[in-house]
Amino acid sequence: MDELTLLKSMVRIGTVRATDEIKNKARVWYDAMGMMSGWLYVTKRGEPWMPQIDDCVLVLCIPVLNGDGFILGGI
Repeated sequence: MDELTLLKSMVRIGTVRATDEIKNKARVWYDAMGMMSGWLYVTKRGEPWMPQIDDCVLVLCIPVLNGDGFILGGI
């Protein structure tokens, strides 16, 4: 896999479909891929932040089978 293909598989844009504020996680729908993520960690910033349902977010995925990912922020 070349570097550009790897980068495209790691950085994704999606829409929040479910949140768990207690665990600080959310699930994201990737329209371009037609698939739902598993539960992803929401990164912490200066103050508490949790994306809302239907928010568009930027996601960083770890490039391993069934790897975790992180919601970096809203777009």
